[in-house]
Amino acid sequence: MALLEQTDGSHRVALGARCLIGRAGTAGLQLRDRSVSAEHASLFWTGEAWSVRDLGSRNGTYVGERRLGPGEKADISVGDVLRFGRSGDFVLRHDGPPAALAVPMNGAELALDDLLYAERDLLGLPDEDDPDVTLRRLGEGWVLEDDDSAQPVHMQARIEVGGRTWLVLVPPDTEAVVATTAFSSAPKPSLVDAHLHFGVSADEEHVTLHVRVGAQVFPVKSRTHHYLLLTLARQRLEDVENGVDDAEAGWLHAEDLQKMLRMDRRALNTQVFRARRQLAGIDIEGGSDIIERRDPARQMRIGASRIEIERLG
Repeated sequence: MALLEQTDGSHRVALGARCLIGRAGTAGLQLRDRSVSAEHASLFWTGEAWSVRDLGSRNGTYVGERRLGPGEKADISVGDVLRFGRSGDFVLRHDGPPAALAVPMNGAELALDDLLYAERDLLGLPDEDDPDVTLRRLGEGWVLEDDDSAQPVHMQARIEVGGRTWLVLVPPDTEAVVATTAFSSAPKPSLVDAHLHFGVSADEEHVTLHVRVGAQVFPVKSRTHHYLLLTLARQRLEDVENGVDDAEAGWLHAEDLQKMLRMDRRALNTQVFRARRQLAGIDIEGGSDIIERRDPARQMRIGASRIEIERLG
């Protein structure tokens, strides 16, 4: 997690892996001051620390009182003061790896000691063991989900959860790729290509789950929410067998799902969050999409189409 804040409070941004700073519409931190160049500077995560690089700006990029030369890079850490042209001072408040985060507010002040951050693009608020809302990445953007809907979050939002006001900060929906900050990495296995293999005991008291992508097999530790996933998987398979197009197969109303599983709305939402968190943790792309939602009908379905169910024993 990394939080950059202007000292007068007018700008706060959670940093993605790369953040372009300038007046350009593609900038992750867009500044209107005319002393700021269109593509003024870039902030980026090196894998170990944060760095800032001047992109040949006319009026300079400063770390403390030192002006960087054109193209010069400097490592930065918590408490460092940055300035871009005459835009005012910015302070790096946190300097962990890039992630979305949520900070409780004490009036107009940020309670930084109680800051929470998204792990693998997923965060439950106010408590991950019993969340009222879920912040998660969906495609290239971020959404806040509660019982009834999923609302997009652009950069920052204030919400009331658990009797507190929270400032939710997410990286930009799209991050300009700056040549000086480009990264390359091998593509991850994806949930889109995954085969889900469920094993179910005769009394249905025990459910196992294995995820396979190509030759890779990801065993998943058994949890109570696997029966929720199994129920959604059965619905998707049944719909396909009955000739329902795959785009429409598997959708269940949340109220019907609650009745089938004999649980209330809060328990269902908690299990949905835990299922997403577990699949996000096995290091496959899109793991948190294991349960898809469709609003405003409050429908859900399993987010994979290649499914096998086997009776154990």
